[in-house]
Amino acid sequence: MQPSPQISKEDYRSIFCNSPATKLIIDTDAPVYTILDVNDAYLFATNSDRESLVGNSVFGVFPPNPTDMVSKNIERTIFSFNEAIQSKMPHTMYNYRYDIPIRGTDEFEERYWTTSNTPVLDDEGNVKFLIHSPVNVTETVKLAQREQEGAQALKDQQKQLHSVFMQAPVGIGIFKGADYVVDLINPPLCELYGRTFKELIGKPIFDVLTSARGQGFEQILDNVRSTGVPFVGRAIPLPLNRKGKEEIIYVNFVYEPFKEVDGRISGVIAVATEITDQIESKLKLQESEEQFRFMSESMPQQVWTSDASGKLNYVNEWTQKYFGRTSEDLLEAGIERFIHPDDLNRCMSKWAEALTTGEIFQVEFRMLRQDQQYRWHLSRALPFKANDTIVKWLGTNTDIEEHKKIEQKKDEFISIASHELKTPLTSLKAYLQLLERSPTATSIPSNFIKNSLSQMRRLEKLVEDLLDVSKISGGKMAYNLSVFSMNDLIVDAVGSVQQITSSHELIVERNEQAMFNGDHYRIEQVVINFLTNAIKYSPQGKKVIINSQVAEGNIVVSVQDFGIGIAKEHQQKLFERFYRVDNTAMKYDGLGLGLYVASEILQRHNGKFWIESEQYKGSTFFFSLPLQEN
Repeated sequence: MQPSPQISKEDYRSIFCNSPATKLIIDTDAPVYTILDVNDAYLFATNSDRESLVGNSVFGVFPPNPTDMVSKNIERTIFSFNEAIQSKMPHTMYNYRYDIPIRGTDEFEERYWTTSNTPVLDDEGNVKFLIHSPVNVTETVKLAQREQEGAQALKDQQKQLHSVFMQAPVGIGIFKGADYVVDLINPPLCELYGRTFKELIGKPIFDVLTSARGQGFEQILDNVRSTGVPFVGRAIPLPLNRKGKEEIIYVNFVYEPFKEVDGRISGVIAVATEITDQIESKLKLQESEEQFRFMSESMPQQVWTSDASGKLNYVNEWTQKYFGRTSEDLLEAGIERFIHPDDLNRCMSKWAEALTTGEIFQVEFRMLRQDQQYRWHLSRALPFKANDTIVKWLGTNTDIEEHKKIEQKKDEFISIASHELKTPLTSLKAYLQLLERSPTATSIPSNFIKNSLSQMRRLEKLVEDLLDVSKISGGKMAYNLSVFSMNDLIVDAVGSVQQITSSHELIVERNEQAMFNGDHYRIEQVVINFLTNAIKYSPQGKKVIINSQVAEGNIVVSVQDFGIGIAKEHQQKLFERFYRVDNTAMKYDGLGLGLYVASEILQRHNGKFWIESEQYKGSTFFFSLPLQEN
C-alpha cells in the first residue's frame, strides 16, 4: 500500500501566504496581542508591510484614528479577542469602523470591516493563538448609508407632495390593490362621495360606495391597473347614497395607473370633478340622446334604457356583441328570452315591482351568451325623473360569473375548514370522555391520551396555517434573520417528522454543508411542510427521499415521494391560497394553505420553488435559496 502524501511545513506556509482571504496570526498575550505572522492578502488590504507588523502589538501598528470619537474600535476588538479566547469558539464583528493609517502621512483612510477571530488550540485544549481574518466591507456600508440618505430625501419629497395633494382643488384619490383600498384621498373627493375621510381611508372603495358597485367602474379600474392605459370618462353617471339618499351624480374623471418606485403598477389614481349641475341643466333644456349614447357606448358592459312602462328602447353596442344580435332585434323581442328559465319568473317579478313602486331595480340572474353559455349577471336600473315623474329607466347588466366562482370557492373553503376543524375536536372530545369513564384502566388511558394529543397537534397545525395566511394577507408576517447551518436544519426537520410517523422511512441521501442567512424557524417550516405533504400524498409509499446540495451559489433542497403524483394542469396552482387538487372528495386532511404559506416564505427569502411530478408515480418538490458570497 502506498503511503498517503504529506503536506510539508513549507507547503502550509505557501498556502497561508498566498491565500486570498486576509489573515493575521496574533498571540494571546493580552493586552499587547503581538502579531506573529501575516499573509500577503492582509498586507494588501491594510496598505502595510510585513516588517512593520510582525513582532509588534496589533494596536501599536494600527492605532485608533484620533478624529473618530464614536467607533470604539479598539474596545470592540479587545472584546472580540476575549470572547474567542474564553469561549474557545470563533467570534465575528460585523460592519464596524476601523480606519487604517495612510503610509507616509499622519492621516487615516476610513474603512469598515467584518472580522472573524478564530482561536487555535494546543494539544491540551488551551488557546495558543488567534487567527484574525478581516473582510473589507467599506463599499457595502457606504452604499447603505447613501441609500438611507436617499430614503430620507424621498420621505421629505413625499411630505411635500402629500401637502400639494391634500390642497388640490379637484378630487384626487389613490386606490391600491385588486380590491382598490383607499390609500390616500383628499377633501374634495371625500365631499364628492358624501363620506368622511375616516369612513373611506383604508377600506375597499366599493365596500363603502356600495351603490356604485356593479356599474362597470370595477372593470375600468381593472383594465387601467392591468394594462397601464389611462381611462378618461366624461359626464359619466355615478349612483351614490349621499346623506341617506340614493341619487345619480355626473362626473368627469380620469383613471391613471399608480406606479411604485420600481415601475410596478399597484393601483389607480382617480381625479374626479362633479358636473351634476351642468348635466341636469342640459337635461332639463333638452334630452340629449346623442350624449347619452356616447356615455353608454364608453362603458364596457351592457347598458340599456326603457320607457316609464318598462319597454326596452335602447341597448348599447356592448349588449349587441354579447348576445350576437342587432339592436333592432333586441328592442323588438326584448332580452327576457336570454334569461335562464329557472330565473325568469323571479326576475320579471322584481322588474314589475320596481315599475310599480319606483324603487331601484336590482336582481341577479343567469343570461345566455352568444356562445350558448349561461353566465351570472347583476342587473340594476335606476329611475330617471323630471318634475318627480319617472320618464325613463337607466339600467346595466354586469357579468359577475367570476365573482360567483370566487364566492363558491370561498364557500368550499369554509366547508372544508369546518370539516377539518370539527373532526379533531370531535375525536378529542370522544377520547377524553372515554378516558373519564375508565378511571381504573391501566393501558387504555395512555392510548386515549396519545390519540388526543395527535388530534390536538392536527388542530394546532390547521390553526397555525390559518394564522399565517392572516399575517400574510395583512402584511404582518415577521422574519427574524440569522446565519445558520442548512444541513443541521435538514437533519433536525427530518428527525422531528420521523418521530411522528411510522408509515414511512425518511432517507437523507445528500446533505451538503451550507450556511444561510435567513429565518431559521420559517425555513424549517417549509421543509417540514414538504415532508408532511410527501407522507400524506403517498399513503401506499414506504419512503421519502431528501436531498440538499449547493449548486451555482444556491442551496437546493428536494423532497421526493412515491405517491399519487400530480397532473400537469394542477401543478402551477398548488401554491395558491386554499387550492386543493381534491377539493370535492376531501380525501386528505388540510385546508390547502401549507404550500401557499411556504411559497410566501421562500419568496421573502428571494428563493424559488418548483415541482416535478408524474401522476400515479410520485412527485418531487424543490426549493432553492441564494447563498451570500463570502
